[in-house]
Amino acid sequence: MSASEQVIDLTNDSESVSDHSHTQASEGNAEPLDDAAQTHLQAAIALTPEERLREVLSELVVDDPTVGRALFKVLVTVRGPEPPGIVARNESNQITLRIKPSQPPMLVPTWATCANCNETYNTGTARVEGECRYHSGELEADEDAFEDHDEYCHGPIDTESNRKDFPEKFFWNCCDNDGTSPGCEEDIHKPSVPRKKRRYE
Repeated sequence: MSASEQVIDLTNDSESVSDHSHTQASEGNAEPLDDAAQTHLQAAIALTPEERLREVLSELVVDDPTVGRALFKVLVTVRGPEPPGIVARNESNQITLRIKPSQPPMLVPTWATCANCNETYNTGTARVEGECRYHSGELEADEDAFEDHDEYCHGPIDTESNRKDFPEKFFWNCCDNDGTSPGCEEDIHKPSVPRKKRRYE
């Protein structure tokens, strides 16, 4: 192996053979949950607030190395060395490769939410031009489509429920297409940056 090559251990497994055998034996002693318990557990996971679930996972990672390793393999990936370019398709649907500078390997979360289209994507896979479709503008209500809507009687027009129930009565001000239309712009997925909460929020 040359001096420039780098190996990243995803398992962080530095235990001896005897320790590994002991771990396997301990795992073998753990009885799986029966069907009824699994059903109750899945229901609890579905109903538990996300913030509390994150706290529970963080505690389990610290308290149980087996859980920590399992979650590490699922939630952490190696990004890089960056592929030589971004895959793109031209008008003839021919695949081209856009060359860009290489970056060193780094550990990153496997899953991220795209800042533009809000889709969840795998950060460990090569980005493909056009994989993300989104609207750069704002969704506005078409007041003519709500001609029978009296805000004094029926409440505000521009609400989340109306956007969901009547998307055809709203339009994107970036392209004038209605709320049912796919994104008018294409790009690659880009991770969203968590917004810092203000002290009074």
